[in-house]
Amino acid sequence: MDWERRILESSIWVDKYHPKNVSEILGNHKAKTKFLNWLKSWRPGSKAALLYGPPGLGKTTLVHVAADELAFRVLEMNASDVRIKKSITKIAEPAAIESSLNLFIYGGRGTLIFFDEVDGIFGREDRGGTGAIISLIKESQHPIVLAANDPWNPKLRTMRRYCQMIRFYGIRVREIVTLLHDICKKEKIVTTDKVLIQIAENSEGDVRSAINDLQMLSKNRVITENELEGLSIRNKQKDAFETLEQIFSAENTQMARKAITQSQIDFETLLISIHENLPNNFSDPNTLAKAYNVISKADISFGRIKRTGDWKLLSYALEQMSIGLVQLNKRSSKKQRFKFPPTKFMMLGYTKGMRSLNSSICTLIGEKLHLSRKAVYREILPFIKIIINDSDFRNRMSSRFGLDEKMISHINNM
Repeated sequence: MDWERRILESSIWVDKYHPKNVSEILGNHKAKTKFLNWLKSWRPGSKAALLYGPPGLGKTTLVHVAADELAFRVLEMNASDVRIKKSITKIAEPAAIESSLNLFIYGGRGTLIFFDEVDGIFGREDRGGTGAIISLIKESQHPIVLAANDPWNPKLRTMRRYCQMIRFYGIRVREIVTLLHDICKKEKIVTTDKVLIQIAENSEGDVRSAINDLQMLSKNRVITENELEGLSIRNKQKDAFETLEQIFSAENTQMARKAITQSQIDFETLLISIHENLPNNFSDPNTLAKAYNVISKADISFGRIKRTGDWKLLSYALEQMSIGLVQLNKRSSKKQRFKFPPTKFMMLGYTKGMRSLNSSICTLIGEKLHLSRKAVYREILPFIKIIINDSDFRNRMSSRFGLDEKMISHINNM
């Protein structure tokens, strides 16, 4: 086929080694089998299929490859298309209802209607899109497939009732390593298994990320361990600045939510980074105060998740981070400036030695007094610091608790 020839000639490895059939898609064997069974047995009136999981796991690829194998034509729309009900009614509805005509024109088994990034539809930006998709699912004469990174948004609660949920997990390291090894062989790249394992681990289950990293490092056709130094840090910092820029420049809640959910930065670090960058992006004191209030609500939600383990609250936390800031972005005229990593993390690194010494001191004292390290730090050390200048007390304390001169000096300088 002509499209296969173009892919093979592509200079981008992600495209060049794009799976050509379902068996070539890495991992998620249960999800692939479940989707194929659903597609083969689909009948009018059946539920839609909702494929969900982090980016880079092959959700979109599976839809296109499986459709090609089973002779379906794919009509694809993404979140930016389906925010407005009119777009769905104009484009997808005729394809969903006109069954016999589509079969006559296109042959095969008809049309597969695919809505990608459907979790981008939420809040006031929806404009009837969610309801229009639900109506399509009920009336369609052709299978409908949805893909999402985070399907648990409250605005999608009703839609989930009409979908068969199919979850995708991160790809295992050994499967990614096997793929990278095959690519190295074809591209004549010289490297070691240890290097490929580190690239795979750094990708955190994202196949696209692993292939991109491999291509980036293979300029000289030789990849050594030295070239891997800082790879994760560079990726993380680059992703952090891009994420912050997208969040603070988002024109609508969909854009902000997408930037948050697709970021490689964990949500807690991202929240701290947003908090620290607020003064650099909101010049008006009243707007800045409102921004802090928005972030504080998200922080409360994350705190409840930690205490209770109830991850259903995550959707609310992410909405608080995105919706509130988007509303304030429109009032901000200050030029955007970002910094990462957060000062908190830098200070933790700077004070690591001091905190380690504090922990050792509190452990030694706590063992003798049958107290926790926290209790010693809060209730005992303040008094010890006051009377430690007395040489007789200092000697007795050192002997009783097993404290050396470095520890005594540290307490004295606290």
